[in-house]
Amino acid sequence: MDHRLYIAKHLKGSLFEQEVSVLLHCQGIACLISPLFLRRYGAGQVDMALYHRQTQSYYLYELKSHSMELSYSQRTRLRQSVALLAHFLQKPVILKLCTKNSLQKNGLLLS
Repeated sequence: MDHRLYIAKHLKGSLFEQEVSVLLHCQGIACLISPLFLRRYGAGQVDMALYHRQTQSYYLYELKSHSMELSYSQRTRLRQSVALLAHFLQKPVILKLCTKNSLQKNGLLLS
């Protein structure tokens, strides 16, 4: 892949993540989860994690600006992240996929 195309695609994805971050951080308390911790247990890193006080649950968000679905291996690793964190935190952990298309359809993203 041409390095200019790679950089443009990466910047576009980063802008999407910034927009979604602003939307989601209003809905809960942001949590930082170490990718090293997750990888040590064979789990996948997450794009964003929030704690919702009302439901006393953690939400893990996978953000996709281009594709609409997860690969089998990515889905497996993220499910391992859910199980691992639920075990350690002793709280429900829910995985959510946020795509650019789904957010635009719901009127949450303009671009």
